[in-house]
Amino acid sequence: VLSAQVDMEFTHLRSHMKVYPCKNTAHCYASQKRFIDRTTLCQLINKVTDNLVNIHDKTGEFLLRLDDGRVIDTKGWAGWEWTHGVGLYGIWQYYQQTGDTRMRDIIDNWFC
Repeated sequence: VLSAQVDMEFTHLRSHMKVYPCKNTAHCYASQKRFIDRTTLCQLINKVTDNLVNIHDKTGEFLLRLDDGRVIDTKGWAGWEWTHGVGLYGIWQYYQQTGDTRMRDIIDNWFC
């Protein structure tokens, strides 16, 4: 159920974005030539995702202390800042393209 809500949110966001076509098809990802094979790419994405969701600022070194008293965790996965949205959007895109339920579970768990 939560995934459907997230899907609606991302669909709404995408409806406001302009997508420009690739003018140089030799450099488009849609072309047949790849610089990395799919298996290696998926392994890298999984590694980056694992690092992203398991990062912790145990010392508070990366906390951003604002003049109004707010404290923002700029590195950890537990808070909310625009960087978390970028990560979640990337994970959602990967899930939509691959059907990797582990990625969907990461999103569901973040929102719970």
